[in-house]
Amino acid sequence: SVAIGGSGGSGGTSGAVQVLRDANDTAYSIITHGDQSDAVFAQSIGGGGGNGGFSVSAAVGALALAMGGAAGDASDGNTVTVETAGSLTTYGQGSRGIFAQSVGGTGGNGGAAIAVAVNATGTFAAAIGIGGNGGEGGASKLVTVSSLSDISTAGDNAGGIVAQSVGGGGGDGGGAAGIVSIGGTAGGGGKGGTVIANVGGTITTGADGSGDGAHGVLAQSVGGGGGNGGFALSVAPAVAVAIGGGGGTGGNAGAVNVNQAATGPTVDTNGRSAIGILAQSVGGGGGNGGGAFALGGIVSVSVGGSGSAAGNGDEVTYN
Repeated sequence: SVAIGGSGGSGGTSGAVQVLRDANDTAYSIITHGDQSDAVFAQSIGGGGGNGGFSVSAAVGALALAMGGAAGDASDGNTVTVETAGSLTTYGQGSRGIFAQSVGGTGGNGGAAIAVAVNATGTFAAAIGIGGNGGEGGASKLVTVSSLSDISTAGDNAGGIVAQSVGGGGGDGGGAAGIVSIGGTAGGGGKGGTVIANVGGTITTGADGSGDGAHGVLAQSVGGGGGNGGFALSVAPAVAVAIGGGGGTGGNAGAVNVNQAATGPTVDTNGRSAIGILAQSVGGGGGNGGGAFALGGIVSVSVGGSGSAAGNGDEVTYN
């Protein structure tokens, strides 16, 4: 008896996003009053991969083989470009002046597999379960913000400028159960893209005396985390073998550049944990190896999956 789970589909493609200023009209203003109401919001997100199908194989005979379906890979986020002038004012909690973000999609999870076989004499026969592999996380792309605006926000977590490029997480490997069971390997995290913030004008957060967690400028590239390896479980009257799947590698982060535009910015924050300019490049964490458990009447072999390496951060500069 053989059962094979279906494969997950790949994530859909995202497009480039542009918000461009008109050099002939720089006297405009944008004002918002509600919570979570950004003055300018620009985002490109890659589609997530589909999950692999679950499989079960049961046989009265010599062999049962079950293979979980492989997950689909995610697609990449695309480039995001924002250029502003004029004035941007928000009055709500979590309402940012400019929010620009590229995000890679998340990889799908591998399908689980269960195999059980009994031969004609009533004893266990060969039963093999193999979990499906997780999908790869999508990369994020270049994010560029060029602001000449005077930005004022009033409310907690209402940052002046937020520019982020975030790689997608890898999918988990599928679990497996059988006399011989092998967990699926996880997908790796996607790479974070480069972030460029060209900052001018005046930026004030917490203008009403609030503003906790409201950074003046947050420029950040983050690699996606690797997925976790699939578990493996084996119970048999004679020999039981279980091997956990390996974790996925964390994605590298991109370079982050914060530059003074025009005569340079004036940044004023008024809340707690509100940093004037925070620029960072953070590699994604490596995934955990899958656990393994084997219980055999004569021989038991269990090998946990290996964890994987984290991604690297990149250079951060302020000019």
